[in-house]
Amino acid sequence: MSEGIWTNMTPHIANKKSNRDVDESSDTFDAIEWLLKNVPHHNGRVGQSGISYPGFYSSAGSIDAHPALKAVSPQAPIADVFWDDFHHNGVFTQGYFWNLPIFGTGPNKPTETDWYTLFDKPTPDAYDFYKRGGTLKQLGDKYYKDNFLWKELTEHPNYDSFWQSRRIVKHMRNLKPAYLVVGGWFDAEDLYGVLTTYKEIERNNPGVYNVITMGPFGHGDWSQEDGHHKHHQLYWGDSLGTFYQKI
Repeated sequence: MSEGIWTNMTPHIANKKSNRDVDESSDTFDAIEWLLKNVPHHNGRVGQSGISYPGFYSSAGSIDAHPALKAVSPQAPIADVFWDDFHHNGVFTQGYFWNLPIFGTGPNKPTETDWYTLFDKPTPDAYDFYKRGGTLKQLGDKYYKDNFLWKELTEHPNYDSFWQSRRIVKHMRNLKPAYLVVGGWFDAEDLYGVLTTYKEIERNNPGVYNVITMGPFGHGDWSQEDGHHKHHQLYWGDSLGTFYQKI
């Protein structure tokens, strides 16, 4: 039901000149201010956390933070979308081709249902799909003519100013909250993001409480009970996500 225009990795505006200069930082500030005034029985202290894309929001929202924001936990956060997710170390990751409708389309008006439609895969075998489909350009022309993320990916194949402006960690300076950065060594999406986020906070914010926790997890696996914790043939123990949450 959100209004406004959807964009990926909203660039941070370092020097805001008016209330029309909005980004995730100013949005978070305003949200916290509203919550403090309208939600009863709080103690005046706020924490925020998120996994993956919400991990980016946690990082971005802690820049120029509201004084009530005391603790932040970016978990498997996107730090720089050219090196995370759709680009892995700068190379387009074909396995993400299916997900473009989620991130490259937007609703025409506020809605309570999904605004995107995933296309039906003609085959469950990804290798077979790409073999049948021809070049990536042919696939894009067939499935994503109106997808704005596909347009951005193809128009900006290199690490130009478009992607550089979305590197949120370069703005993580003069931070005030305490940080717990969480990630997994088997994360196929945002391993770069979690390590880079921790290092940038540590390097550029002396004195800020900043801790990183890493484990034998896939993307966000620490948030759920998983029984026998395995990655392919590698067994790491039982209920590691539950164990982590308890400690």
